[in-house]
Amino acid sequence: MYDSPVRTIWLTLCLVACARTTPPPATPATAKSEEPPPASTSTTKTETPAHVETPPVKEPPAAEPLYTLEDALGDVQASPLTYLGTGEWYGLDRVNACIYKNDRVFVVNVYCTKKETNAFGLAVLSPKRGRAYIYAEAKKPISKLKRGDYFTFTGETNPAVVDAKLPALEIAFTDAQVRAWEEKRARHFIGGCAGGTELGKPHGGCHSSLAAQADTWSQRNKHFLDDPPAEWYRLVQQLTERAKTEGKAVNQVGG
Repeated sequence: MYDSPVRTIWLTLCLVACARTTPPPATPATAKSEEPPPASTSTTKTETPAHVETPPVKEPPAAEPLYTLEDALGDVQASPLTYLGTGEWYGLDRVNACIYKNDRVFVVNVYCTKKETNAFGLAVLSPKRGRAYIYAEAKKPISKLKRGDYFTFTGETNPAVVDAKLPALEIAFTDAQVRAWEEKRARHFIGGCAGGTELGKPHGGCHSSLAAQADTWSQRNKHFLDDPPAEWYRLVQQLTERAKTEGKAVNQVGG
């Protein structure tokens, strides 16, 4: 057994040795707070897609209203008629037609005979608006009668058409050119609308290509066909009178 002083020294040395060999206790880790990533310092500009508006769906253009009988009569009376010539008219036999024109239209007295007949046919040809045809028939010469005396009174109109088969109608045409154009028009079927009475019975309708205009056409032309204006009767009398000198006898066909 050691003496007290020796034991004291020994214990002291042991404590010092233990203090040097024992690792210090671990220091608890401090939780590191997460910081947001630094803002980008890039100078590149992000393009925002432009707003592209969808164009509205366009409806097909509405069909141009057909020439009316009243408008055709108005074009005939717009300025004095100049006589172009008398000759055959496509589709007619034994009868000549007299062709006139003003600054708007060609006017054709289809039955242009020296002696008045019981029928009267008027064709109005407009380079811009198309064709109109009015036909009246009675038991007596037409120029002396009124609408109530006609047993047939019809009207029809066709749109202006220019294509590979039918050239444009030009107001500068001669009478021969008008006749040639009319033959091409007649051979190149062009739909139209018609109305009135034929042999005392209702007559009319529109070609299938113009069916959408049937009601409108009827409304716009009904009054003319039921009760034509005074201008109609004056025109019939005027052309009938001119036919006495500018027309030809029935069967006297040719230029």
